[in-house]
Amino acid sequence: MFLQIWVKTPEVLARDRLLGSFSVKPVLNKLKITLIGLAACLGACALTFSNIDESYLTSRETGVRAIPGAYNDESARSFEPDAFCGEPDLQE
Repeated sequence: MFLQIWVKTPEVLARDRLLGSFSVKPVLNKLKITLIGLAACLGACALTFSNIDESYLTSRETGVRAIPGAYNDESARSFEPDAFCGEPDLQE
């Protein structure tokens, strides 16, 4: 097996460098900016989700509501009275 090495002429070398400068480098720069932006967004999302206060999460064991103050049984009775059949009405 023979290894052949081809030496480029100065014209071909200049053409290849121009092609790389005007065709390949801009695409690589856009790709790099896009990947950096995506990494920053992923980091921001991970940081946001890791800092969520647990009082906003619904817990079946403790009965904590997802958003405190946004829902109560009294307002639910006015919209769905059949759902509270058999339970005493607190307003009376």
